[in-house]
Amino acid sequence: MKIKSPMLFILALCSYLLLGCIAPLPPTLTISDLQSDQTTPSVTWVTQLGGQPHGLVIEGARAYLGVGPRLLIIDLGDPTQPTLLGQTGVFSDFVRDLAVTTHYAYVAAGKAGLRIIDIVNPAAPVEIGHYATAHEATGVYVADHYAYVVTNESSLQVLDITDPTMPHRLANYPLKGVANDITVAAGYAYVADLRAGLHIINVTQPANPSLVGTYATPQPAQKIWIDAGYAYVAAGKAGLRILDLANPAQPVEVGAYTTLDSAVDVYGVGKTAYVADQWTGLHLFDVTRAAHLVEVGRYATRGPVINIYVANDVAYLVDEWHGLQVLHLEKPDALLLKGVFAVPYSVQAVQIVGDVAYLAAGESGLWIYDISDPTRPVPLGVYDSAPALALALDQHYAYVATGEQRVVVIDVAKPSAPEFVSDYTIPGEVKQVTIVGHFAYIAAGSAGLHVLDISVPSHLRTVGLYPVNRAQAVSVVDHFAYVAAQETGLQVLDIADPAHLQWIASPDTGGDANGIYVTDSYVYLAAGGAGLRILDRVNPTALVEIGAWDQAYARTVTVAGHYAYVAAEQQGVRILDVANPTSPVAVSGFPVLGSANDLDKVGDYLYVAADRGGLVVAKFIPEP
Repeated sequence: MKIKSPMLFILALCSYLLLGCIAPLPPTLTISDLQSDQTTPSVTWVTQLGGQPHGLVIEGARAYLGVGPRLLIIDLGDPTQPTLLGQTGVFSDFVRDLAVTTHYAYVAAGKAGLRIIDIVNPAAPVEIGHYATAHEATGVYVADHYAYVVTNESSLQVLDITDPTMPHRLANYPLKGVANDITVAAGYAYVADLRAGLHIINVTQPANPSLVGTYATPQPAQKIWIDAGYAYVAAGKAGLRILDLANPAQPVEVGAYTTLDSAVDVYGVGKTAYVADQWTGLHLFDVTRAAHLVEVGRYATRGPVINIYVANDVAYLVDEWHGLQVLHLEKPDALLLKGVFAVPYSVQAVQIVGDVAYLAAGESGLWIYDISDPTRPVPLGVYDSAPALALALDQHYAYVATGEQRVVVIDVAKPSAPEFVSDYTIPGEVKQVTIVGHFAYIAAGSAGLHVLDISVPSHLRTVGLYPVNRAQAVSVVDHFAYVAAQETGLQVLDIADPAHLQWIASPDTGGDANGIYVTDSYVYLAAGGAGLRILDRVNPTALVEIGAWDQAYARTVTVAGHYAYVAAEQQGVRILDVANPTSPVAVSGFPVLGSANDLDKVGDYLYVAADRGGLVVAKFIPEP
């Protein structure tokens, strides 16, 4: 129950290798569930993996972890190598919070409400019940045969779960603010609210809850832990706040400690409070004297920490970028990392080469999957020592755009053990890489277009550059580079001599340009709010726009056959028939959780980089 009372790479990979080896479960989220005016039966849901981790419960030798729109069950029998046991299907929103009992997991899944999962067989968890909350379910606590659920519109809903297949509401108690967490102790429900602080509600009669007291924290109350008559509140920038609950109608603050960043979660065991401080990691405090808190230990995570759970002298942290971290607590002043269960968090770009998918997963790095069976992607390797926003493959090298001032070259000849080869600094943010021959063309934001000689991958060198302002993407065909740039749109350069790039055209394309795809005859430009623009490139020095489609935002575009596939960020994926490029027609599409930032099309399958929604795989077969 939610009682709230170089080696790293190997650990991360070993922990995750089973993810793709589990037969895909019938997803809760289907294309029909995500019906839109652009959706047709020609699109079929296939699978999803990765995404933003959030929500953690430890029960015995198992961890229950929310990852994107799924619940994962992880075996902790060997803490040095956490391994996946099973996972649910895909919910229609992200996991926000969890509660676990012997046989069931209760998942607060945002707009998907409360989902109830049978976990008796951890290898095949099955959803058996759900309750549709009026607003986004953000927190859940289970006690006896009641589930206490809070929503982002600040209501407390008390559900009778005697029959978990048919939960029904006993009470709906309105609150002021934005509820984010709940715990129940000794007949009271304690609700952490992002606007109003702490609500204390009498639930001795679950069907008739009543407000007893409130406490306004100096900053948003993120999470709460109750122990021995005290409330421990993670209060964001106000750090850890300790309240005496002797009189629930008038809680009194008896201790506080302002952490270095923002306290987002808290867990207590005995006289120690464990605080997840978002950007500085885990902090341990001796709370023997609440008025004089003493920090007794600290562990700096690589990314922002968002959840903490402690059991049997082990701390389990959720690092948003690097997944579940397992820490040994025997020596609080010298905390040791024991194991990692990594997940690809923010998938920004995807490229398919043969039966292998390469994911640029933001701060989670480069992830490599075997997709010989697209319904069961199998993780092969991870390189997480550098962020990855985009990538290009050449022979057995991956050239990774970091979003920072550098390109990183990784040898992926052995996918299970990607190796660093070199990096190269470029002034400006490296946005995208395109490789033609022995040259890499770099869209480097404010630093424009850079051309690198990659004949020797370990020794890259600049051979040419052109100051295209805010260059976002580049496509090279023949001896022309077509550069998508924000504010200035499409820029065309003659690259016959890479050392002396020459500007030749800049057609009006309606403003911003984010992505580009060039065929023998046409330029397809993802022009942001101006949608998809299609230009005739018979004469590259005088491009002419011949068609446009502006019904959705266009982030990137790829073309296969006579269809254009547009990654439209929050508007999902749009599929256009461009057989007549002067009159593109939307024929299909589907939404994704997160943001459709990039996609690749191989055969009948679409691979969508959905940011914190992970990687989405769908099948598109045009109707005859």
